[in-house]
Amino acid sequence: MAIQKEIWINDIVEAIYANNKFLEFAEDATSFLINGKFLHIPQAGGATDVEQDLTVFPVDATERTDLDLILPLTNFYVKPVRIAKIDEYELSFSKRNSVMSQNLANLTDRVALKVLFNWAAASGFINVATTGAASPFVRISKTTGAARAAELAGSTGNRKTALRQDIARMAAMLDAQDVPQDGRVALLTPQMYNDLFSDDVMLRRDVTNEADLKAGVINELMGFKIMKRSRVLNINAAYTGAKDMSLKTYTTAAATDNAASLFWHPSMVYKAVGEVDVFERDNDPQFYGSILSSLTRATGIKKRLDNLGVVALVEDTAA
Repeated sequence: MAIQKEIWINDIVEAIYANNKFLEFAEDATSFLINGKFLHIPQAGGATDVEQDLTVFPVDATERTDLDLILPLTNFYVKPVRIAKIDEYELSFSKRNSVMSQNLANLTDRVALKVLFNWAAASGFINVATTGAASPFVRISKTTGAARAAELAGSTGNRKTALRQDIARMAAMLDAQDVPQDGRVALLTPQMYNDLFSDDVMLRRDVTNEADLKAGVINELMGFKIMKRSRVLNINAAYTGAKDMSLKTYTTAAATDNAASLFWHPSMVYKAVGEVDVFERDNDPQFYGSILSSLTRATGIKKRLDNLGVVALVEDTAA
């Protein structure tokens, strides 16, 4: 029995958002897609200068320079899987649906991690006129609490816990960037979440609001909707926000790598999903069964070329 391509295509698109609730807290840029492969976003130039009490006339006119920003979507390939014909005869469950469900979960995780990486990384747009020093990656601050074991699998030694004061500092960093205060989001690693909310004081109703589990929000703190994810970012110990330092995603952690949580405002980041397709070759005589695979194009990006509106809290090393 052949798979229903239309059903699986819809499931892939929906699951990318449903299984990774944090993606709902971003502006959808799908309407800016070109042929489902490129994200094209015109960006306005800088505002005109304002001066007081002019005495010399006429005043020279200036022209605003706008930019055409183009970002290629990332291709995510689910490698072909063979479904043996004998399995379809002998198994009491649909192996096709089981394989597709498993592949879908893996695919959505990879898409989510790529979006998080892009939100943290320097702008990935091409065909952009740039002047002056290169824009930095995401602005960071480091944890300041007591020592505990490193969070990332593969990392060694101790790291400092995340404190309420660290979250306040993240809020202050966004304040300094004139980021709107209402609706901010924090996506915490599991250990940082446990650091913060293991203290009884942090669980009091005057500090946190009720959870909104349907939206994936489990607490609110310092104006942030607090969410949690098993993996967020993996940052090299030497990373300071400079462009030549290592910012990682879905990689095996080095001994000195640090986990990081991401903080942003939904109006400052984009998400986009382009072409989605499912491929099937049924009753292949060479494979004695059917072959299934799929392809998805997706991306995420910060809105601003100066990378404002997104900050990260990174584990600091401890003795």
